[in-house]
Amino acid sequence: SAPNVRASAVKTEDFTLQGVTASNVKVKDREKTTDVQAGSLTAQSAQTKDAKLKNVSATGINVERQKGLDNITAKTFRAEQVDANGTRVSNLSASNVTLRNTTNETVIYSNNVQVAKLETDAAILGSLNVAGVRLTIRQGRIEGSSGDIDAGNVTLVKNSDLPQGGKLESVKIYKPVFVLEDSGRYRASADMSLGGGVLGSITLGAARSSVVLNNDTVALNDLTANVMDGSVTGDATIAL
Repeated sequence: SAPNVRASAVKTEDFTLQGVTASNVKVKDREKTTDVQAGSLTAQSAQTKDAKLKNVSATGINVERQKGLDNITAKTFRAEQVDANGTRVSNLSASNVTLRNTTNETVIYSNNVQVAKLETDAAILGSLNVAGVRLTIRQGRIEGSSGDIDAGNVTLVKNSDLPQGGKLESVKIYKPVFVLEDSGRYRASADMSLGGGVLGSITLGAARSSVVLNNDTVALNDLTANVMDGSVTGDATIAL
């Protein structure tokens, strides 16, 4: 046991931490089982294969390694910034985080995830509050799901496809599920609604649809929308 531990770097096969400080550390090692507990941990940065995190902190950490099985839990987890494949997340926080890692799969769960801002090259989202986030990683295949998401107002970035940009208001996402294959193929589905907005020069009213998205198409099923003082109903499939 140690009241305080500091390290300039901590490296494993999966991640690297820089500028690490931990408090109230306890390590118990016995035959085929190792337990590590820490009251708190901070790191100036964290680097994984696909993401870079800045100013990371966690509390109530418990790590159990037994016969090739890792169980990691934390009461809270925070990162000031996350950069991953062109997506930037600001002020990410999660509570009651569980990570279960075996030779066949990794399962990550949090009962609540909050994000102050999410930016991509296509859109900017404000504060998000998401319950019941679950990720399963199995042989390079990632499956994710969560509770309903209130995304608020979404700003659509100006680009060659949308030179005037746009804004979607009161965006809500219900029952989201996504699958990302090791090959880069993906599929996402959700029920979505919006209160209104502007798409380029087109005024949008309230809209609702079931959405299925993959690398090739966007399918809008059971679409109802108010557009340019008229209405649209039906199904639509849009090639990307």
